[in-house]
Amino acid sequence: MRDDTQLTQEECYQIEALLKMEHHQSEIAVVLKRHKSTISRAVRRSPAEAAAGKLLFMVGAETAQLERARPLLDAMGDTVLHCGAVGSGIRMKLVLNPLSQATCQLSAEVVALGLKLGLDAASFSPVM
Repeated sequence: MRDDTQLTQEECYQIEALLKMEHHQSEIAVVLKRHKSTISRAVRRSPAEAAAGKLLFMVGAETAQLERARPLLDAMGDTVLHCGAVGSGIRMKLVLNPLSQATCQLSAEVVALGLKLGLDAASFSPVM
């Protein structure tokens, strides 16, 4: 069983699909050949923030497992959010993805409208 590597994107999708089919997390661990206490890692923020050690981790894990991993997470980021049991971190990430995408799209539309109205593109950054 692997429990020392980051979840792949495919594994994240598999977790979400299996949870939707109401599989228990122990069953999912068997399917993915992962230990049931494996932390489901979901990371947000940019590559620049990663380089600066400013990552945000949404973690699904048993409390003891999170505390065991916390020194490593703290070394890589400045925010560790315990979202609940194993699998909760990736579910939180998947729930928030549409919000992030909608925000990006709406921001682009607002800038496009402003440009059409003759506003200077540089003036958007400080107010958005």
